[in-house]
Amino acid sequence: MTRALTEQEWWGAVRKLYQSSELGILETISQDTWIEIFENPKYTNTDLLMGKRELQYMRSITEPIHIYRGIGTDSEIDFNKYGYGFSWTTDIDRARWFAGRFNCANKVLLNAVVIPTQIIAVFLDMNEKEIVVNPLTIIDNIKTEVIDEI
Repeated sequence: MTRALTEQEWWGAVRKLYQSSELGILETISQDTWIEIFENPKYTNTDLLMGKRELQYMRSITEPIHIYRGIGTDSEIDFNKYGYGFSWTTDIDRARWFAGRFNCANKVLLNAVVIPTQIIAVFLDMNEKEIVVNPLTIIDNIKTEVIDEI
């Protein structure tokens, strides 16, 4: 007989899977599936995704904030196909770094304003000031800027 995961185990596994996206795993999981994971009715305490310092930081966000996302690719950027992504940062320089890190032909800087209730989690452990949001909740608010020079 298999036992159900505790909420702590669930969110710990979700964080590991999510942060392994740098290894290409996230690309195999659809945006809709990530939304289902983050909005799972059985496991609702997304605070368990974060450590104490991250949770304190997230709770300190009481007003709308600017977030940024850098994208770099050699092919045409197709937001209809790939979406806008869950991982954003409060650090515009870090977003620019993400856009230019592989020296791709196409570099784009996205920015949006989010309210605290749109933030799923904050990850501070990789020096990225990462803000996780459901892109569908901010899609009408996203501005795009093509970057020529990083």
